Amino acid sequence: MGPEFSVIRWAEQVSLVETTSYPFQWSYYVVGTYDRTMCSLKRSRLEVCLYIAIMKIHAGDTVKVISGKDKSVTGKVMSVDHEKGRVVVEGVNLVYKHVRPSQRNPQGGRLHKEMPVPASKVMVVCPKTGKPTRVGFRYLKDGSKERYAIASGASLGVVSPPKKAKATKA
Repeated sequence: MGPEFSVIRWAEQVSLVETTSYPFQWSYYVVGTYDRTMCSLKRSRLEVCLYIAIMKIHAGDTVKVISGKDKSVTGKVMSVDHEKGRVVVEGVNLVYKHVRPSQRNPQGGRLHKEMPVPASKVMVVCPKTGKPTRVGFRYLKDGSKERYAIASGASLGVVSPPKKAKATKA
């Protein structure tokens, strides 16, 4: 018997599902067929996708690893995978890739390669204090949205252009 769940939103074979039984107490985007008469998802075609959250870490940010084998290492974010919730950080989670000799690489050998780490294992370094901090979003007076360091209030850059609805009246 599968977990108990309730369908919150349904559109184009994708629904936002909230589960209520123990191992699945989170919200998921689920791809499958929805039987409106039975009010359930058909488990034969059920494929759970990752919950795509808003990533507060962007490429180019300086981050510090907070746990794992590379704990306390600081590096620059090279790329971000929003679907998997992972980031590739320069000099973190290095693995050896064994390369066979070829025309492109006649010597072959072992190459160092950075592998992705979960975004929850890194924190953005505040440009003002140089310490790891959480990241928040706020709207400026002109209506543009920016990221900022919660500990010090320092700006981390504008995320979206100005919007009239979010602008404060002066």
